[in-house]
Amino acid sequence: QPIIRGLELLEIEPEDIIAVGDHENDVLAANAAGIKAALCGWSCTPELATQHSQITLKSPSQLEKLCRK
Repeated sequence: QPIIRGLELLEIEPEDIIAVGDHENDVLAANAAGIKAALCGWSCTPELATQHSQITLKSPSQLEKLCRK
C-alpha cells in the first residue's frame, strides 16, 4: 500500500509511471499497485530476469533510454 499512497500524494496515475527495481519483491509490489515494472537485469539472477517484470533492463544505459520515452 505505500506505493499506492505515494501515487495518491503525488497525484500520479499508475499507468503514468514505471517502477524500477532489482529484486523480486520490487516487481511484485509494483504489480500489486498496478504499476508497470522494470527489473534491473544486471544485478539479479537470470531466473529472476525472466519472471514477473514487463521490462528487463540489461544495462543502466537502457534505464536512461526508458526514462526519455
